[in-house]
Amino acid sequence: MSWRRFFRRAQWDRDRAEELRSYIEIETDENIARGMSPQAAHRAAHIKLGNTVRIREEIYRMNTISPLDTLGRDLRLALRGIRRRPGFTLAVVLTLALGIGANTAIFGVVNGVLLKPLPYPHASELVSIKHTAPGFGVPVLRMSASQYFTYREEGRVFQHLGLYGDGGQTITGLGEPEQARSLVGTYDALLALAVQPQLGRLFTEADAKPSGPAAIDVARPLILTHAYWQRRFGGDRSVIGRQLIVDSNPAEVIGVMPDGFRFLDMKPAAEVISLITIDRGRLTLDGFNFSSLARLKPGITVADANADIARMLPIWLNAWPAPLNLAGK
Repeated sequence: MSWRRFFRRAQWDRDRAEELRSYIEIETDENIARGMSPQAAHRAAHIKLGNTVRIREEIYRMNTISPLDTLGRDLRLALRGIRRRPGFTLAVVLTLALGIGANTAIFGVVNGVLLKPLPYPHASELVSIKHTAPGFGVPVLRMSASQYFTYREEGRVFQHLGLYGDGGQTITGLGEPEQARSLVGTYDALLALAVQPQLGRLFTEADAKPSGPAAIDVARPLILTHAYWQRRFGGDRSVIGRQLIVDSNPAEVIGVMPDGFRFLDMKPAAEVISLITIDRGRLTLDGFNFSSLARLKPGITVADANADIARMLPIWLNAWPAPLNLAGK
């Protein structure tokens, strides 16, 4: 263990922040080369990477006294590779960890973690899904978009399964521009909670059809939380169908959540909810950027779900291509 690094975590955190910024810049340049506008390219890069603050917090936590030096060295090598090969992504090392784990029988799946009691119908059916590759020193690994499709299509235990993340979005069309706290998720993340909106409707699968050049993007429908609706619209029920500008793109308000609604224990609470769209034809094995939420079928236990995920891992590994710079190597 590098004790020196433990006592210099602040500097180490600053170094990681700079590396994350470099990743965003490189991914943005690649998106622009694919024909996206600079603003859309930058937004898509952020979505692909995920919440940078959370990533830095997880790295910081892992940088305490623990047997993670090997992972740290590999991550630094991967990040240096970003500068030499722009197509290289932060997730490559973790993707390799999954492949090695599966081939040598050291890959394990963490039991779905039951969420603490929350005010949702049949809350005991709600689980999150996390993975671990202990042979590679990865204690907790979130979900990739390609896993999301495999688990949805091959799974036997879930009623609904969704991905989500958090961030901020600039909203105009209401006077002064405002940075609103946002929840971004696939259409089924809200469906899993089984909470109906007070006004309008929830996202549907039809809303989630990809329409832009990015593999992962944010669609234009928008759902408001009750508090934001009251604060910015004065509780005006005619808000449904209203056009706003979100991150310089038009967005239609399609729903308002009921008073007191909160998405899990997200802090700070979201004010607006946006829809993630995913072009499955452009996905690879990498990109473990998303938190997940699933609702089990009635009578299914966590152990049942864990066994089903373990069954699907080899299916997932064989169904999706490696990241571009690993293909054929």
